[in-house]
Amino acid sequence: MSVYPITVEQIWLDHKGGTKSYHLTRLVNNTGASVVVNRWGKTGVFGDLQAKLYTIAQLKSSQRDLGSKLRQKQSGGYEVKKDQVGTASNEE
Repeated sequence: MSVYPITVEQIWLDHKGGTKSYHLTRLVNNTGASVVVNRWGKTGVFGDLQAKLYTIAQLKSSQRDLGSKLRQKQSGGYEVKKDQVGTASNEE
């Protein structure tokens, strides 16, 4: 059974001070299982990473957690630099 297509949602944020960045990524496969990846650190450096897996039944939780983290960062001085949604497939 294929997990494709996979929906990829990415949000890049930079702090108003210009020295910190935060990246939010959510991957959802065709069954509804998902992972949310948070990456943060000084601008230009890979920094730290945290990933959380969600089961099929927790799809809404992954959406809610991503939105909650985004609001938290925006209220802490971060601004959205880029926001995109795409799809990965196994078709050539």
